[in-house]
Amino acid sequence: MGLEIRHLEQALALAEARNFARAAKSLHLSQSALSRSIQGLEKHFGVALFERGGKGVEPTEAGEVFLKRAEGMIARINEVERDLMAVSARQQPQLRIGFGPYAAHMLGGRTIARCLGGDPNRRFRVSIDHWASVARRLRDGDLDIAICELSELSPKDLEIVPLEPQAACVVLRCGHPLLELEEVRMEDVMAYPMVGTSRLPPRVLDHLLPAGGREGFNPAVHCEDLSLLEQVLMESDAVGLGPPSLYAPAVRRGELCLLDCLPPEISTRFGLIRLEDRRMPEEAHEFVREVLEVDRESAALSRSLREEGWVQERRPRSDERVRKNTTSTTK
Repeated sequence: MGLEIRHLEQALALAEARNFARAAKSLHLSQSALSRSIQGLEKHFGVALFERGGKGVEPTEAGEVFLKRAEGMIARINEVERDLMAVSARQQPQLRIGFGPYAAHMLGGRTIARCLGGDPNRRFRVSIDHWASVARRLRDGDLDIAICELSELSPKDLEIVPLEPQAACVVLRCGHPLLELEEVRMEDVMAYPMVGTSRLPPRVLDHLLPAGGREGFNPAVHCEDLSLLEQVLMESDAVGLGPPSLYAPAVRRGELCLLDCLPPEISTRFGLIRLEDRRMPEEAHEFVREVLEVDRESAALSRSLREEGWVQERRPRSDERVRKNTTSTTK
């Protein structure tokens, strides 16, 4: 058999689904057609690419090598198509960028604006989705660069530049009942409707779930549009989470308030990522430089808001602090 792009795509789909039926459905093929195609690949190379078992399908050692090369080949074919389309349209190649929702709101607009300038030939295609989807699209060759949550990503085959972490606050409307408390615990926060994006990393959920007294986390409102979530926060008793810089304009206008009461583990852990073995378009280097500069400015803004008193401390006293204070009073 002659090796074609569709064979690579079918093997990658099977590796992701770990099941012939699910993979065939995603490819709009019959299960028997997909099975014959994979068997043809294995016959072509003279080696088993997948192990079939009762619990599903797993790549063999040879299969892992093949899949990694297949990802790279598809990505390079996509690059060639993009560059040729740009040449035929007499335009610069399109830079394809993926953001997680919070990273997009904090960094995306200013970075792209600076790169765009006044040049009518610059082209950007921007996608905003939760961190797992963005990382998957990067590996599939649909994105050149991604900026998203890092804590659950495997560094395998990725080049990662960590961005500066920012501690999160509780975000709520001015006049919210929580502002009347001298100290605010996670249980107090979770007693109100929570708004957020559709997928939070486990390191954050580890703190939210016990406080909410439930096994699953299902926020009252979840979407990837932070402007919509901000409006909900302004006009209800809902609460949200995020670093001070994310909500700076609304906070300085007196429309939202920030409470410092969260564990330090609830913070941003964003990074700029790309595939190690993929050629980065020339225009991407400028984008990377601007992202790093905007990130520094964003972190400085969060520090300024704290120093200027816009972040109200309501951090719960630990048992140790309570004990010391009681001892001191007794003396």
